Amino acid sequence: MTVFALVAVLGAVPQPVELGKVPWLRDFEAAVRLSKETKKPLLVLFDEVPGCDTVRGFGREVLSDPQLVAVISRDFVPVAVLNNVGGADAKVLQSFGEPAWNNPVVRIIDADRKPLAPRFDGPYSLEAFQRVLASVRAVEKVTLSAACFWECEARLGKLDAVRASRVGFLQGEEVVEVEFDAKVLNRTQLVAEATKLECADRVFTPKEAESIRYSEKDTKYFLRSSRRSMDGLSEQEKVRLNSAR
Repeated sequence: MTVFALVAVLGAVPQPVELGKVPWLRDFEAAVRLSKETKKPLLVLFDEVPGCDTVRGFGREVLSDPQLVAVISRDFVPVAVLNNVGGADAKVLQSFGEPAWNNPVVRIIDADRKPLAPRFDGPYSLEAFQRVLASVRAVEKVTLSAACFWECEARLGKLDAVRASRVGFLQGEEVVEVEFDAKVLNRTQLVAEATKLECADRVFTPKEAESIRYSEKDTKYFLRSSRRSMDGLSEQEKVRLNSAR
């Protein structure tokens, strides 16, 4: 079950500005069960609602950023625990030893509460929070030669592990560069899948790939040909839409 589906089942509360646009779950134990089911880490936000200017600013400027929201929704199980109410929230807050009536705190943990990243309590900038998320995600890059980089970028974009892609030329060959989540497919598995798709005639070393000459006009060729606007789309959304043709 996806995060969005579980939100629908549990019934989402109206989203206040303090929580931004992330689709937070509000039942911690349900979030733990989903984390075990999906093997995704929990992203636990301890937050104050209603909150001060710092809390509202974090919600508006960081937790509402479209690409960050997409990453959290895709790679984590997000759950919000309010630090200024009683009931189940207060019990969870106490179990983590977090203070009440406090600025936002984020913990990224596995389903057994093992920390996967340092406890985040500021600075409350987009860049600082992105660094915390990046420390958990295992994004790697590989460059593959292809008979037709238009076709192979589209084929590779259907793999769940692929997060972003670009095409270009390297050593006289058309190539596709893909960024992928190594927790979904490791490098060997990714290359094996690309080989099945006839999109890995050659695998370039990272040193060789430094000389790639990107072709922006050819990247996401099928999506560009559809004349659909790419404004506001995350890199993974572009990858998937280009593959859908």
